[in-house]
Amino acid sequence: MVNKKVGRRKQHPMYRPGWNPNPHGRRPIISQVKKFLKNTNSYYADKTRKERSRKIAHIARKIVELGAEPNVYRWQKEDILRWKNDMSKSLDNSTKKKYWRLLRDFLLFYDIRIVENMIVRKEIRIPQVPPKEITTLKEETIWEIHRSTFDMPGWEGDIARFLTIAYPFTGLRPSELRTMQYSDVNIEEWTLRVSNPKGADLYGVKRTIGIPTVARGEFLRFLETRGKYLEGNGIDERFQWLIPYYAWKRYKEWPEGKWNEIKRQINAHSGIYFRWKDYRSSFCQLAIDKGAELQAVSKVMGHKTSATTESYYGRIKDMDAIQEIERVLG
Repeated sequence: MVNKKVGRRKQHPMYRPGWNPNPHGRRPIISQVKKFLKNTNSYYADKTRKERSRKIAHIARKIVELGAEPNVYRWQKEDILRWKNDMSKSLDNSTKKKYWRLLRDFLLFYDIRIVENMIVRKEIRIPQVPPKEITTLKEETIWEIHRSTFDMPGWEGDIARFLTIAYPFTGLRPSELRTMQYSDVNIEEWTLRVSNPKGADLYGVKRTIGIPTVARGEFLRFLETRGKYLEGNGIDERFQWLIPYYAWKRYKEWPEGKWNEIKRQINAHSGIYFRWKDYRSSFCQLAIDKGAELQAVSKVMGHKTSATTESYYGRIKDMDAIQEIERVLG
């Protein structure tokens, strides 16, 4: 009988000493982006999370497409420079600055300091962004839009008439008025409690603002109309939401998509295009133009510093600044 030589069976890699499987698969960059977002997105509001997720995925995918390894730990300075040269073809400085900041945060999350070192060595320069042009509505335009809602029918027409006064004369963010509670309105003291500010669960601070005289009549009219609307549908007027929405056989707060649909209807009726947030900057600029102190306007708008207010919402006009200096020094 011939003995056959039995060869040694090939050992599977997982049994070799020191072997460690790649937890990220063939393209670790995908898992690395997801891990970065999972660990950092909780700091941001939902809308910002979606924007960050979309942008960092685009940045990482583009860097890999331009020749980088699909693993962030293997990225080199040359990979970043190729992305920089490609990015400069189409984006404005504001977007470039956001992209650089997001890429830097992504790399620093994995303790990779390529971008940081390139900035220190003057190999790249983060674009400087001049103050953006602020979009505002003139006071006569605000009233023209409001008058155009008089022939809008039904409950949505009542809401449109209310919004076209409440927004431009309180400075509330779109979401702050959309999600406002009925109990937040104090007619006796003419104040509003902003109980759901931007970033409410993270950095937002609840605040109390006033209802100016110019808007008080519309607030009273809307509250009366709201009471009749709820009574007609068998709902107590102390219903939780200030502006109730009916869907799926129940009342709740207005969804953002339906809220924007009301704005589109107002655009169509007035023939004037605007965004909800244009009312916020219009409130700011109108208050400053009429002599309000920037710090007071900033506090009402819920900003931590007046620098944010001045950068994005309203600034003193050149002639007003000249006249103020003349008043003080003349």
